[in-house]
Amino acid sequence: MKRYSSIIGFMLCISSIASAGDISFYVSPEGNDIWSGRFAEPRENDGPFATFHRAQQAVREAKSDSLPNKPVVVNFRGGVYNLEKKIFFLPEDSGSKEAPVTYRAYQDEAVLFSGGQRLTGWRQVRDNKWICDVPAARESGRTFQALFVNGERRYRASTPNEGFYRVKDPMEGKGWPFHHYRYQFGFYPGDILSNWTNLNDVQIVVLHFWSDARSPIESVDTKTLTVNLATPIWRRFTDDNTTVGARYFIDNLYEGMDEPGEWYLDRPQGKLYYLAFANEDVAAAEIIAPFFDQLLIFLGSPIKREYVEHIHLHGLNFAYTDWQLPPGDSGDHFAADMVPAAVEATAARHISITDCSFQHIGSYGIGIYDGCRNVLISRNVIRDLAAGGIQISGGSASEDSLLKTSHITITDNVLFDLGRIYYSGIGILLMHASESVIAHNHIRDLYYTGISVGKEWGYKPSAAYANRIEYNHVENAGQKLLSDMGGIYMLGISPGTVIRNNLVHGIYTHGYGGWGLYTDEGSSGIL
Repeated sequence: MKRYSSIIGFMLCISSIASAGDISFYVSPEGNDIWSGRFAEPRENDGPFATFHRAQQAVREAKSDSLPNKPVVVNFRGGVYNLEKKIFFLPEDSGSKEAPVTYRAYQDEAVLFSGGQRLTGWRQVRDNKWICDVPAARESGRTFQALFVNGERRYRASTPNEGFYRVKDPMEGKGWPFHHYRYQFGFYPGDILSNWTNLNDVQIVVLHFWSDARSPIESVDTKTLTVNLATPIWRRFTDDNTTVGARYFIDNLYEGMDEPGEWYLDRPQGKLYYLAFANEDVAAAEIIAPFFDQLLIFLGSPIKREYVEHIHLHGLNFAYTDWQLPPGDSGDHFAADMVPAAVEATAARHISITDCSFQHIGSYGIGIYDGCRNVLISRNVIRDLAAGGIQISGGSASEDSLLKTSHITITDNVLFDLGRIYYSGIGILLMHASESVIAHNHIRDLYYTGISVGKEWGYKPSAAYANRIEYNHVENAGQKLLSDMGGIYMLGISPGTVIRNNLVHGIYTHGYGGWGLYTDEGSSGIL
């Protein structure tokens, strides 16, 4: 009860922030940044601000004035706020225990912060095939991996439409070791062609035991039936613990655009093609391409002991981001842990994210990283994400203690439709973090593990200890795509960790694994 008493107290503190003595600012899509921001409605020559950044500046100014040490509340009126740059909370944006800073929706109005851009000027080429211009793709090489039509995710053109291709002769008679980088593999006749449009923009997506890897095509040798990869892919090219060739498909292929809902961005020409569904009015549709990789970052320095503290986000919606693998990285990582988050924190203390939503995101939704303590993530809806939902980590057991992350509380969140691009994304991923609670969350419809705790393989010292995972509901995970996974997955020593009263069902693995509770390599000290 002590642990939950402290959580309840924290939440009561947040809910009591808005009081008569607060300093209040207002922001509205109909506002103006030259106004005072003191009024909720526009009035003669005054009214709310227009942007998040102007409100943030006003908060800093209010705190620097010789005003009483009062809580500050920034109220956002309903509407869409298209961000022109990322939002950074720095140590100078911090509040205090007695005077926190809250950014919230005004009277539960629908407030959306978007990292996307609406695409217009669509022209019908023939039948249900449409085209529009995206000059940024041609001029700066800017691309994206997802398109959203009237709030629904659309996928890049790919092949085959059903099932997968198979790597030919995966061992090549050489007995490749398990931990080995490969730059090429063999394919069967007709699976890969050398005359595809913009061949070097076409991606090979290979599924491994517990991960997926992506690499652009460098070249194709039609005589030897060998494809050369621009980015090496790690691990053996076999299907689970067999000698059968690994599964793969071709992504971002113009010639593969043969089903409604598929699209292709011709980067050199700066043209976007979309194959519409029957009776879909593309000219009138809201079609959004995500261009931001992240939206909001709490950024302190744990080593310098510079923290971002006592800032709360409440009732806000975040959407439309895209993140892509950097050159040289195939993304073949455990739990897609290389993927950042749309909203993330480093060296943050006493912050909260409550009653918010994260959707149509090109990465993880929320990330809590090095040096964070006393963070509450509660009652959020997290859906339609390219990777996993929430990622928590900090310094490992061998790193500086200032990097340690602990006392993170994740309760009453709903997470679903995850791993839409990076299939190994996890619902709630806790790696190097301790003394945290994951409770009363509902996680469903993803391609890998629901909840994962720990990062160290074997019996090495671990920073993941004394965590509590209880009263969570995990269902429909795996969906026969990846293997070596579970509803709740544990890794390494974890003294004091308790797992209890969780409901886990519908765990479907491709090959081996697929347990409800999976205590893997070195899992010990767990009740």
